[in-house]
Amino acid sequence: YGMYPGPLQMQYLSVQSPEGGLYMGSHDAAHTPKEIEYLKTEQGVRLIYKVFTGAAKDGYRMSYPMVLGGFTDDWHDAAGIYREFATSEEVISTPKLKNNPKMTDWMKESPVVCTYAVRGEGHHAGPTQPNKLFPVKNVLPHLACYQKEFGTDILNILMQYEGTAPWAPPYVWPPMGGEAAFKEYVDALHAQGNIAGLYCSGTAWTQCASTGDGDYDRREDYIKLNLKEDICTGPRGEEWSIVCNGDSLRWGYDLCAAREKTADLLAAETKKMVEAGVDYVQLFDQNLGCAPYVCYSSSHGHPSGPGAWMVPAMQDLIKDIYEQSGAEQQNVILGCESAAAEPFMANLPLNDLRFNQTLLNGKWVPAYAFVFHEYVNNFQGNQVETTELFATDKGANHLLLRTAYSFSIGDLMTIVLTEDGEIHWAWCTRFSVPVPDQQSIITLIRHLSAWRKQAAHEFLVYGRMEKPYPIIDLETADVYRTNGSVVPFDQVLTSRFVSEAGRDVQLLVNWQQTSEQIT
Repeated sequence: YGMYPGPLQMQYLSVQSPEGGLYMGSHDAAHTPKEIEYLKTEQGVRLIYKVFTGAAKDGYRMSYPMVLGGFTDDWHDAAGIYREFATSEEVISTPKLKNNPKMTDWMKESPVVCTYAVRGEGHHAGPTQPNKLFPVKNVLPHLACYQKEFGTDILNILMQYEGTAPWAPPYVWPPMGGEAAFKEYVDALHAQGNIAGLYCSGTAWTQCASTGDGDYDRREDYIKLNLKEDICTGPRGEEWSIVCNGDSLRWGYDLCAAREKTADLLAAETKKMVEAGVDYVQLFDQNLGCAPYVCYSSSHGHPSGPGAWMVPAMQDLIKDIYEQSGAEQQNVILGCESAAAEPFMANLPLNDLRFNQTLLNGKWVPAYAFVFHEYVNNFQGNQVETTELFATDKGANHLLLRTAYSFSIGDLMTIVLTEDGEIHWAWCTRFSVPVPDQQSIITLIRHLSAWRKQAAHEFLVYGRMEKPYPIIDLETADVYRTNGSVVPFDQVLTSRFVSEAGRDVQLLVNWQQTSEQIT
């Protein structure tokens, strides 16, 4: 998960304490792949950089500076050092969002994202038969209700809708129930004023589904297409994969981003979605940060090892898919899981920012938004595995916390539905788990949505995040982990944005169900 550019979207680390902070960053304008890690030791925290030499044959010399230095105060100050480099005219190649032709009218209107699975019981393991939200049009009355309650349109993104098998890339089409029924749903969704989206599973190739669901098996196609020549290979030439293999979902390989066949396969599937009227395709789910996966092949036309070639290969792949699929012409936008890393932002203006997974290691901070919010907006994401980390039966309501946090950092808010159309804690929370209080989350989203659509537009859509002025003696609320430990979170969240016109606003977001007094 420390691979840059990809799961790690920025190429710096910082450590801070009351005595001061230490910043270490690679100021690499070419975004060369590298691993950036940290390790807790008895002496403190060790910061680690692993540099790929790109299969250099005649010696290797780093082409960019490593920057090491001190700073005072907190993570904002470290992020500010990196932002000065990363968004300088000499480095940034992404236009600001207001000038990006990929910015759609519906993004400007700040929809609330809604996502759910149309098969299974709220979890991507176990039984995968259709649930009550299938046929796909069954969700329409629920969306109409939330559209009215929230006072804004809904970007509806389906999961596990594939007519092949759950997580069977690149073949998601035809959708479960057939193309005609899906088109009827999309047309009705648009008639409501809402927006159609789909999840996909990136640059993987699934040989067969390991869930036992259906008869999905592409091993013969793999041979017919001679894909052995196009998949990522290991350092000894072996067939290998990084993504989601050996688990309960699927078995297969990763397609090399540098291969023409990879673009052809993904574009052909994306074209079917575009022709069905879909507005948003999270095509690069599983490619966290839109990571190109490591390949050591000596016959793909790239150096036989990870290196600088990976970034332009992925950039070209994204552009080819836009052009070949018709997405470019139809103003359909693509996205990825997690926020897009620097070199991929221009073509991925909206992504599934799953900040909640930071809880595996600590508490989240909006460093990505601090550096890049002017260039890309994201949404709260499906919040996968939250309830494997946070308890739902005691402590403060962390759904309210996570929703308020997304709003406060400029991201679109997201709801995840049960098969009965109720708002659930997160994706991967089984339907059998009692749902959170419905009225409190509906009320919170209604208030925040109204603010974002009107007063906050110039800040939360196009603004630049800045370090907030401190709140004095701020009270905290306890959120319980599933292991019984407690994580305190501020009862009032705060963030600060400056508009292009120079207007300066600090947000104060109360996610409690009682009024709070602050200084």
